[in-house]
Amino acid sequence: GSEVRVGTHGPADQTARLESQPGGAIMLFAPKVTVDRGGIITAPDGQVILAAGNKVFLQNVAGDFSLRGLRVEISADSGPINLTSLIQNHGDISSARGNVTMAGLAINQMNRVSASSAVLTNGSIYLKARELPEGQN
Repeated sequence: GSEVRVGTHGPADQTARLESQPGGAIMLFAPKVTVDRGGIITAPDGQVILAAGNKVFLQNVAGDFSLRGLRVEISADSGPINLTSLIQNHGDISSARGNVTMAGLAINQMNRVSASSAVLTNGSIYLKARELPEGQN
């Protein structure tokens, strides 16, 4: 389909949970990605990627200690008004000692995103509301 949703539209006490094993990754790709209230996504010591676009590009960044995991870029459909390539977060996204990356043309961040650090392991959060520069896809 054209949208990936995690969470619920029902009562606030209902939850939907996606959780990776330590060091794992959770990747959601679609033209529109929504984490509803009650949606919980967690990847301890790993990476959570939400990417909204027509195409998603992933790059291994071995040796780049500012990012744990993959670098993410998107390419979006073109048109006079683009209502795709949208990420909405009303839920809870976390990666203790890891990375959370959201990449799309528009990102509506309305709840919690966290990535903690430890003595030997960095944590990071990247919100990229842009398209891959022309000619790089």
